[in-house]
Amino acid sequence: MPERKKSSYRQLPPPIIGEIYDDGFLRVEHENFYVECGGEHLRFGRGEFLIISLLSQKAERYVTAELIWNYLWNASRPLNLESLKVFIYNLRRKLKPFGIEIETMANVGYRLVPYSKEAKIKVK
Repeated sequence: MPERKKSSYRQLPPPIIGEIYDDGFLRVEHENFYVECGGEHLRFGRGEFLIISLLSQKAERYVTAELIWNYLWNASRPLNLESLKVFIYNLRRKLKPFGIEIETMANVGYRLVPYSKEAKIKVK
């Protein structure tokens, strides 16, 4: 019997069971693929969710681009920094109205900057 080709579609990584990031403003439920900001549910694509999930697990610490990419694609695709920058750009755009930032350190990676009370929040 011929061997079946493995699907090129990558499954989501296993969620962190029982872990929730909650700083009182941003809430990320890793197991439920749920993100809430200031009481408002935010919708993210698969890649965006995985990035915010990973960054929130390592809040206030830099995460390398390689680690983020491998978390997204399980090392099944070569690192594509331009593609990763698009994911980060889209995340920043969605989080900016809530005063949450993703900071870049050149040649190091990205980190989640927690909500600041001084930030102006736009309510839709």
